[in-house]
Amino acid sequence: MASLVTYTIAAALANSLSYGILTILLVVLMFLLGRQNGPPSKASRFSLYLKPVVLASILLFSVVTAHWSVTIYRLSQAFGNPTRDPMEVIGNISLRSNVAEIALAFLSTILGDCIIIYRLWMIWGCNRIVVIFPIFSAVGECVSFAGLVCQSANAGTANGAELFTSWNYWIVSACVFTLCTNIYCSGLIMWRLLVSRRKDNSGTGGDVIVRASIIAVESAALYTAWAIFFFASYEAGAGIYLFAATVWPPITGIAIMLINVRVELGRVRESNPFPASQMSVGWEFNHSNSDPSRGININVTRTMNVDRSAPISSTGEPGIGSLT
Repeated sequence: MASLVTYTIAAALANSLSYGILTILLVVLMFLLGRQNGPPSKASRFSLYLKPVVLASILLFSVVTAHWSVTIYRLSQAFGNPTRDPMEVIGNISLRSNVAEIALAFLSTILGDCIIIYRLWMIWGCNRIVVIFPIFSAVGECVSFAGLVCQSANAGTANGAELFTSWNYWIVSACVFTLCTNIYCSGLIMWRLLVSRRKDNSGTGGDVIVRASIIAVESAALYTAWAIFFFASYEAGAGIYLFAATVWPPITGIAIMLINVRVELGRVRESNPFPASQMSVGWEFNHSNSDPSRGININVTRTMNVDRSAPISSTGEPGIGSLT
């Protein structure tokens, strides 16, 4: 009983911290969208904020905000009244606030999976065959989550490790579908990015680490790792799965927002009017004694290598596929 209260408080604190990080990433994303060079028309600049991924990310942020608000509200319900036992709120999964928190957590997971599937589809050149499996998996995930929410609304009071016992089949099926979607999408995205960088094998160890970090971010490895962490802790019967479940929505938002920030950083770099330049300096010596002031001529040549016709990839580099 005390362990459940401890996990609830720790989860609320971690949720608040993660939500703060997510908010900062959203502000950075909006700033980067405003920094892109483009037509001076306000309508054209406003269209930058209407990209499908950006709109979906804002929707996901709204859901995570609602989830965080409900989490703080439930915490105040449990500990705001000194005469009430906190377990009356924490242990009662049929309370409206608890059902709302569960529903928002599942909605954020479904939105995150849909964004990852869309990203997979774009990176693979809008190949419909590639996304058939994750789409069916996402449908099964929606059915499992709907059943879980309905059962939560009709559940009675449970304490300690018995809190999720009545949901076991729904939770296992939802986790399996989620893991199938995440591992499949992240694996194919990672493989595609590795293939696109196969030609560039040179570089220092630091370059390799940077490339590996970029691939991990763009493949939503954090999101997939947290899903595995939750499922493993739940199957092991460890109480920390309550912590993992509460912090899952902001972790989903952070993983998706990191992808967007990384992509927009690449776009800002590509839209720079001087993205790459080569400067060569030629020296010509004039040995004529007629005019000493004209003894040295300096020719400076600056060559600009800019290809505006190449599509900007999901990584901010030409060649893979745009996320717009």
